[in-house]
Amino acid sequence: MMKTIRWKCRSVLKLMIFVILVGLVIYGLHSLNKAVKKMQCSDELSRDMLDALCKLYEKNKVGGNLCDDICKTGSIKLKKCLNYRGGKKIFLATWNMKTIILKSKKGYLRDYDPIWYQDPNKPNHIYPSVEEFAMTIRTTIQDRISIKLPGRLDVKMLVNQMWSVGYDEYFNNPFQKNPRESGLDSIYSLLQQDEYLMMKHFQGSQFFPDIYGTCGHFYAMEFVPPGTVLDPAIFSFKDESTWNQRRIIALKLLDLVYHLEHNFHQPLHMCDVKNENFGLTADGGVKAIDVDMAYFDENLKFLMNQENCTKHSDCDFFDCRGWCDFKTGYCSDRRINNNLQAVCSDVFQQKLGNAFKGLLRRPPRQLVARFNEVLEECANPSAIQEADIRLKAPDETYWKLYNLLLESNADLLPVENGHLHDHEH
Repeated sequence: MMKTIRWKCRSVLKLMIFVILVGLVIYGLHSLNKAVKKMQCSDELSRDMLDALCKLYEKNKVGGNLCDDICKTGSIKLKKCLNYRGGKKIFLATWNMKTIILKSKKGYLRDYDPIWYQDPNKPNHIYPSVEEFAMTIRTTIQDRISIKLPGRLDVKMLVNQMWSVGYDEYFNNPFQKNPRESGLDSIYSLLQQDEYLMMKHFQGSQFFPDIYGTCGHFYAMEFVPPGTVLDPAIFSFKDESTWNQRRIIALKLLDLVYHLEHNFHQPLHMCDVKNENFGLTADGGVKAIDVDMAYFDENLKFLMNQENCTKHSDCDFFDCRGWCDFKTGYCSDRRINNNLQAVCSDVFQQKLGNAFKGLLRRPPRQLVARFNEVLEECANPSAIQEADIRLKAPDETYWKLYNLLLESNADLLPVENGHLHDHEH
């Protein structure tokens, strides 16, 4: 009798604990959902930003090749905002039935530093001369992109390169009202946006989205979403992607990594590496769609050499791992990992932090051990135990992974019992 009572008590206690745990999980998910919604942008506020832009355009205060489409014809229509409050402004829009992205680091032109200054003894803003503005454009490009521009580039060439309207077409147009002030204000607001500078300067690269044009401080760019294969939902327990889809995207990402390392004047470091910062084109290409945190070697050295430190992680600049010189107590100027290591760790590898997003999840059964080995070798070169130290993945590892991905073509692998099985972790 007593055993029966004790058994029932234990059963009731277990049930109560289970109910409490379920309740806590539900409450946690509800609280997380509320927090996320609170952080998300507002379509109403997004419309207000575009309305403010159009009011400036009506007053001839801003310019750009897309101002008419946004403000007059309405051929560019806002669908919804995609950013979080406090971050850069990212709007999903349509342009003549084509999906595009509208972006600006800040919501309103007034939030940017002005190119003009105010003389207290004069009523109007004082704008720089053509020569002074050319120097401003040149210096901004050289500082952000760590490149020395040819001295022969005059203001016309610089504006033609970095803006959406040709210099003569805008500044020497007799029908354009207030071209100097509206043009300079618009261009200078765009020059203050690192991502715009990077993408605009390297237009034509297969690894950056196309920029279609601008209006004031907003720019329109190619819509290149990550898609559910590269960026599945966090709580998605059903994986509908195939191994071939995932391995082809991984090969394209490795092509991008190689390009950033070898095909510019300096290596370009990605310091914010995650699935959703890469997008897939309709023809299967991969592009870097968020390059706010991408820095050329010279600029990154300057950024990483600014801090005091007592441990190596004090010197990390997001995904760009740093090194603490314990003798001086200062961070060194070098990045100790590289893009390949970060991509292997944060995009390819399946682990606790990205259990549902590891792109090279579930490789073919015949190759599971080899993929696990090469991914660990790539994500943690030298097998260092300290979590705050990750060294550069060598070129040898790059080619080992690249060739293994080529070898893992499902069409070429042997089948088991008439089926090629993905491995279930």
